[in-house]
Amino acid sequence: MLPLFLIDQKIFAVDIGFWTGIFGQAVSICGSVLGGWMISHYRLPLWLVLKQLSVCRFLPLGAQLWLTAVWTWGTFSDNILYGLSVASLCFLMFISGMITTVTFTFMMQCSQMAPLNIQATHFTTLATLEVFGKLTFLSVLGFLVDMLGYSLVYILFIVLSVVLLPYLNRCPESLVGDEEEDCKEL
Repeated sequence: MLPLFLIDQKIFAVDIGFWTGIFGQAVSICGSVLGGWMISHYRLPLWLVLKQLSVCRFLPLGAQLWLTAVWTWGTFSDNILYGLSVASLCFLMFISGMITTVTFTFMMQCSQMAPLNIQATHFTTLATLEVFGKLTFLSVLGFLVDMLGYSLVYILFIVLSVVLLPYLNRCPESLVGDEEEDCKEL
């Protein structure tokens, strides 16, 4: 959503494309690699890592909420705000890369508990639903921004992120049990 906001602020699309497309995707891939390394090296419980990363996501979301509100005040230079926007966007993409890796690993772990003859179908269905959820949300994003404004949509994102946290505490015991034993060994 921040790239839409930056376009509304008359930032060149080429610059936004560089930071969100090329550099941002590289940062996201680095986050994915670090997320994979972290869960395999430290053998931390996936639900706990997912919860901690979800909490970390509040920092760039809060920064972007602040930036969308402050930009119109005229108290800061547009260059400073643009730099902060790029930094917050890259940090969000880094965390999102980590979250994606942990989420897909968690889905694989869930799929391994399904009967052997449907494990691949189970994982494929979960992965498809994850992508479908992102696409559905992205397709209504512009409409939400037009209806509510950037600040209220960022508040909605933060609220949705908070609502997720209690669900991570309710992870099925069959998924948590083995991971907690691995964690105790460390």
